[in-house]
Amino acid sequence: MGATLLESRPIERSKVMHWSIRRAIVCVACTALLTMTSGGYAGDKRECTTEEEMGADNQLTTIAEDDEKSKELIEQHLPFGQHISRHTAQGKPTNEQLLVQGGYVIFHDGDLRTALWTAHRLTRTDVIGGECKKRVECFRADKRLPENQAAREEDYDEPIFDQGHMTSDRDLRDDLTEQVNSYVMSNMSPQYAGFNRGIWGKLEKLGRVWAKKYKTIYVTSGALFDFNRKDARDKDDAAARVGTRSQTARVAIPSHYYKVFLRSVGERWSTIAFLLNHDNSTGSGGRKTMRQRLEDAIKSLAWIEKRSELIFHPDLDRSHVDESLNGIGWDFTNRRDKDESECES
Repeated sequence: MGATLLESRPIERSKVMHWSIRRAIVCVACTALLTMTSGGYAGDKRECTTEEEMGADNQLTTIAEDDEKSKELIEQHLPFGQHISRHTAQGKPTNEQLLVQGGYVIFHDGDLRTALWTAHRLTRTDVIGGECKKRVECFRADKRLPENQAAREEDYDEPIFDQGHMTSDRDLRDDLTEQVNSYVMSNMSPQYAGFNRGIWGKLEKLGRVWAKKYKTIYVTSGALFDFNRKDARDKDDAAARVGTRSQTARVAIPSHYYKVFLRSVGERWSTIAFLLNHDNSTGSGGRKTMRQRLEDAIKSLAWIEKRSELIFHPDLDRSHVDESLNGIGWDFTNRRDKDESECES
């Protein structure tokens, strides 16, 4: 039997029936989607070697033990300061912490066993350097986290959700170790297959297109937990969890995902943000093009900050920022990031 969506609190009979019906619909859609290929799944891929995994883990340990290196990488990926969590700023006890990798940073919530957000600098050189390189998968628990806060591969042992990257492995393929370290489970979030391989993947690709066009961009990818639709973060113990075949339910399922892009424009800065409902729709089909669907998803920074309980880029003078609320200033024309299918075999 397939897994069900379990919650960490008792749920009513009607809600159980709702999830059961939803599961049946979702599983049919997932089966169809698994026969498809997309930018993240096409072309050659392989598993990391033991040596590659050990080398990547050693890099994580080295960075964690080197305060100066950690500070340097944080400043590289977050030049205007680490996003401020209102939970942390108010002194509330949390299991939230910043994890630093060479290619990106993660703000991880141990109670939810997933990332609240990740951030990375993405350059034209990064994107071009990663084109036509294999996908090297290396899913594994993050050894920097205690056992009671770390997700494991078996937490995704069910038929509905992908182990979705918060920071895309394709953004890091120019460096093998950085790509391998995009597969730590702390960078994974439970994403419906249609969502991960559909509109989320398209937004990731658009980021690479922008990095090539604008030379350097700063990308924040985040998750919201607002199933009760009260425009605020749900309590951690109220979050829906991924139900596995072994009947565990540890990893929280986001209700929405977002991305915030930032780039310099002369003496000023430009930003654009997107908020996506998390469902099993691919985001394609219907009367609207993918571009129209993404443009419809544009939200203000203030809107996302309120619901995520974050302050983005706190040291950035907002009077020097031009925020796009309609896509103007960001090129949405049909430019392409080179897929593996376009590379010579």
